[in-house]
Amino acid sequence: MGERLGRLDVWELGPNEDGDGGAGRKPEPGMIERAAEPLALLLRLAGTPWIGGISDDIEAAAAAGARGILVPTGRTRPAEIARAPETAPTLDAAVDLVLGGRGPR
Repeated sequence: MGERLGRLDVWELGPNEDGDGGAGRKPEPGMIERAAEPLALLLRLAGTPWIGGISDDIEAAAAAGARGILVPTGRTRPAEIARAPETAPTLDAAVDLVLGGRGPR
């Protein structure tokens, strides 16, 4: 992604288990809000792209007011794909969507 978009200042990884069941766990928006804070984006999350591989990622984006784009993986269930507001077959295709290209759904 860095090659396509330039330097990325914030990376957030969502562990499968964080032990506290709090706002940082997807589908809660805490992880997205934490990522936005240092970039002063918290007040303008509406429409900010958030790319993920499971429905929890997309639900967390919606809860934060962000734009969720699903890139299915081997773990993504067909029902998750059907529910996603936007999908892309690959990370490159998702970046194209973010940069204004036209792609799948």
